[in-house]
Amino acid sequence: MSVKKALVFDIIFILLSVFFALGSAFVFTACGAKEDGTFMICHWAWIAVVSIAAVLAVQSVLRLFFKSSEAKRGISAAMLPLAVLAAIVPKTLINLCMMDNMHCHTMLRPFALVMGISIAVFSLVDIIAHSAALNKNNLRKPQ
Repeated sequence: MSVKKALVFDIIFILLSVFFALGSAFVFTACGAKEDGTFMICHWAWIAVVSIAAVLAVQSVLRLFFKSSEAKRGISAAMLPLAVLAAIVPKTLINLCMMDNMHCHTMLRPFALVMGISIAVFSLVDIIAHSAALNKNNLRKPQ
């Protein structure tokens, strides 16, 4: 893969994952605290999504420091299951509020699903692109 194309992939990863981390932390949040100061169960799903999104953002920034296709492919391979995990945490792994019209159902869950799947698909495309580039380079080397 060319250096220019790899840089474009790196920038897209950073944009997606930072938007996911900041969006889930500040905009697409879970329901607020109850009147007595305790939290509903969706709060813990939100904490998990924000944490996973932060790890994805760190991994995408780390990609900038690696030049080899093997390293970039490895980081993408690590990001893929994390992105899927972020998509399935709300409702599937950690329950949300009982009513479907609550903030966690209308904001957090769709955002986590769309962003998690987007990053997972982009990670898969990146893995395939780097694998193809590595195979192409291996064919060119004299035996």
